[in-house]
Amino acid sequence: FMAPEQLLGLPLDVRTDVYGLGGTLYECLTGVTPFTARTRTDLQQMILSRAPTRPSLLAQGVPAALDAVVEKLKAVKLTI
Repeated sequence: FMAPEQLLGLPLDVRTDVYGLGGTLYECLTGVTPFTARTRTDLQQMILSRAPTRPSLLAQGVPAALDAVVEKLKAVKLTI
């Protein structure tokens, strides 16, 4: 899962890994990736400009606390 700073060629740090962990947990909970697009360019724009749909809206039974953890993990990124 590529973090926004990776797309922009910015320095990477632990936040990049946390972002990737959020993407992995998201897919484990929902069965889908946080973003799906027809082209690589569209996918990159989505990563840079959108927040993924909350896991609990895609998969029944996701506890509110775990949903909140995923949201926090996916929100950790460098200021762009």
